[in-house]
Formats: sequence, C-alpha cells, structure tokens
Amino acid sequence: MQIASLSRLFDATGGLIWHARALRSRRSLWRPFLEEVSSFLDQAPPGHQNLVLVGPSAGWCLSDKFLQNFGSITCIDPDPLAPILFNFIHGAALRRSRAKLKWIDADFFADPLLYLGQGEDQLVLFCNVAGQLFLNSQSQGDVEARLAAIPNILSGYDWGSFHDLLSAPIQQSLPARRLSSKLDGERLISDYGQGGTWLDHWTANFLPGEVPRVIIPWQLKPKRLHLVEAGWVS
Repeated sequence: MQIASLSRLFDATGGLIWHARALRSRRSLWRPFLEEVSSFLDQAPPGHQNLVLVGPSAGWCLSDKFLQNFGSITCIDPDPLAPILFNFIHGAALRRSRAKLKWIDADFFADPLLYLGQGEDQLVLFCNVAGQLFLNSQSQGDVEARLAAIPNILSGYDWGSFHDLLSAPIQQSLPARRLSSKLDGERLISDYGQGGTWLDHWTANFLPGEVPRVIIPWQLKPKRLHLVEAGWVS
C-alpha cells in the first residue's frame, strides 16, 4: 500500500478511527440522526436508475431501502476502507436488488466534471462530505467557492446533499426542523434556544437559498452536537 493510502487510514474524515466510532454509535447515539436521514432519503426525486454517491464512506448514514431503488451505484471516495465496509453493511441488500456497484478512488471536488456521467438519468447525492472540506483548507473563501460552483456544474441533474452546517461542544436532544428556504445560522441557533460558540462548517450557501431543507441534529459524540442541513435540488 502506498504512503498516501496509509495516511488515509487515519484521516479526520474517514479511516480506522471514523469507522470504529460509526460502528460503535450507529445503533445507539446516532440512531435518531440516522432515522431522520432515512426519511430525507425517502424524499429523493423519483425516476432515476443511476445513483452517484459523493463521499459515502462505508455508507454508515445510508439505508438499504434507499440504495435498492437504483440499478447502478457509483461511489466516489478516497477512503481505502470504504469499499470493504460498504459491502459489509449494504452488500446483501444490493445483491438482492441486483444493483451494480462501482467505486472510484478520488476526491470529487478536485474535478467534478471528470466524475459525472452523461445523461439526465442520474441522481447525485453528497453524503455528509461538504461540511468536511474546511478540515483540509485554511481558506473559507476557497471552500465556499468550490461549493458554490457545484449547483452550476450539476445544472440539469437532480441532486441532493446532507452536510454539517454548524457544530458545538454540547449535549442536547433537539428535534429536526423543516424549513421552506435558507435560514441564517445565528437565527437557527437562537430558534433552537442555544447559545455559546459554534463552529461554522462553511456550507451555508451550498444549497440554493430557495430550496426547502431539513435541519437534522446529530449527536456525533456524547458532548459534540452537529446541525446537519439536508435538501434536494431538482
């Protein structure tokens, strides 16, 4: 295995540590979050046979029910463990539905056009990945520019995303909120009755402002709460 691949095993957004946490938490601490994500996925634009997953990791946040809607699935993720664990979690369900699964070891955001197929019969889903871009960048402007380019690149495609919007070192059970359009981050925090210092994941402008969305609280760790934004664009 190359040195680059070895470094990915301990990457902040994937690798051994991430997968161990996901395995430990998905049926307990993360369960309310995953149930809300599953409901969001059920609202995907219909009529597509081909699914492109950007940054799916091992599919910890995805449901078998959603994946079985598609005849072919392309996963774009540089995590070397992702294909093995994805098959462990979802392989049986995909074999029952006879879906064809393809993996591309790449960073989609480096050259989005390179990884998109032709034709409108594709649904593109960003799997909790947009909110991680800031971890590998010192420039908020650079991250926001890369994300702002995506809606134009995906013009003519149906696509969706669920991504970290804000996070804070708190432990609090909060309900999901359905919004008809974008809501300012400070207003969102205030409406939840929260205060203190929140980390901005630089994704506030990723979804077009007029798109309906749901805010899904995610207790990532016992004392780390994320507000995840999810929406479909069609």
